Amino acid sequence: MAINFDGVNSWLDYSDKIQKLADEVKRFINNFRSQLSQKERDMLKDYEERLRVDARTIATIVANDLLTRLQPQLDALKAGIEKADGFLQSFNTVKDAILAITEVFTALTNVLDLLNS
Repeated sequence: MAINFDGVNSWLDYSDKIQKLADEVKRFINNFRSQLSQKERDMLKDYEERLRVDARTIATIVANDLLTRLQPQLDALKAGIEKADGFLQSFNTVKDAILAITEVFTALTNVLDLLNS
């Protein structure tokens, strides 16, 4: 099952660029501190803080959206792990052990498929 990552990287890149812009504003304040009035420094500091808040907000929204998209796969993975755990708790024969190992392997393969899709 493929995960829809449409837009995720673009939004995270956008968030990074906003964060870098905030860094540049801070650098500007530090480099020209003596030439800026207190009012100008305060105004620029406010811009810097607002940029950082916006960058974090975008990253948080994207992370929440991605987790929402991943929820069905995470639920399936959890069910597979619980099933494997049940096998491990109750296996009495070599056949049961092999079935349990197969379930764990299948769950891990599903995780790798999620990461590679």
